[in-house]
Amino acid sequence: QRHRHGRQTVLAAAAAGEHGLSAVTVPLPRRVDRRRFEAAMAALPQSVVRAKGVVRFDDGEWHCLFNYVCGRCDLNWVRLPADRRPADAVFIGEGVGALRARIAGALADCATG
Repeated sequence: QRHRHGRQTVLAAAAAGEHGLSAVTVPLPRRVDRRRFEAAMAALPQSVVRAKGVVRFDDGEWHCLFNYVCGRCDLNWVRLPADRRPADAVFIGEGVGALRARIAGALADCATG
């Protein structure tokens, strides 16, 4: 069963280390394949309750803000400078520190070009 927490509750709890929640940052590739990215998000373990970052898919010029909450990943398109470097994504969940390498590998596998 997935956890149901409000955004502020999850972020505050992760920052405080409450309920076993922790947060990790993971680097994002410069460009990613959308299908592989969506599959990687769908395959996140249930212990990941929140994730957020900005990606750029290889099939377009717009960037995409992704918001992952309790198994659901929403994509919101934003126009940013074309030369904007990708930042790290933040993943929050129970014991997520132990999953950092796995998540980073899955995202690296989404890279194109």
